[in-house]
Order: sequence, then structure tokens, then C-alpha cells
Amino acid sequence: MKFVLGKSSSIWWPVSIQRPDPENPGQTVKSKLQALLVPQPQDAFLAAQEEIAKVRGLRAQATAEREYLATRIEGWEWPDATDDEGRPVGMTPATLALALQEGWFRKGLWRALNEIGLGEPAEGN
Repeated sequence: MKFVLGKSSSIWWPVSIQRPDPENPGQTVKSKLQALLVPQPQDAFLAAQEEIAKVRGLRAQATAEREYLATRIEGWEWPDATDDEGRPVGMTPATLALALQEGWFRKGLWRALNEIGLGEPAEGN
């Protein structure tokens, strides 16, 4: 496969998350999803993080972080994600907004974006 320097395109990448285990207090449940992520060059990635850090107020900063992350993910395949009735949940603007409300999801997404940006293998590989 040829490498085209300077070309940025979406890439499928495994995202590892650990969410609180509802059945075992203080424990987490590991889950993996495949996310279609949009990487950025280092300068743009760092600039986005700096812009988020500059936003005044915790609520506004949290909103800026979620808005940024929403621009970096285009889709997912997440077998472990279901709705209240056990049906699989695909990525829609509404399901993405719900997932981005969760710190464990954002943490996994940031980790994946850093892995891609640093050329590191996905966590657990």
C-alpha cells in the first residue's frame, strides 16, 4: 500500500473503553468498538486542544471538547452498544451525542486519536 504524505483521510481504528460495571461497584467493563476516525496533522491536533483549554467555564469547555470530538468520528461498529431494549445502536448524531456525554467514551476516543497521531499500535495490540 502506498503512503501519500500530506493526504488525510478517515481510518478505521479500534477504540478501547472501560465503562463502570453496573453489576460490580468500583469495577469496569471493557469494550471495544471500531471507529471511523478523522486524524489531523500534529499542529492542527494540538491547536484544537489548546482552543478547548482556552474556553472559559467548565460547562463551555466540556461542550467545546464534545463538539471537537464529534468532528473526529464519522462512524462506528460497536457490537456491545445496545439501547434499553437490547437492540444494536448504530452511530447517529443522537447516539454520538449520548456517547460523548460519557467520560469513559471520550477518554477512549482521545486515546485512539493519540495512537493514530503518534503512529502507535492500538491499545491492547
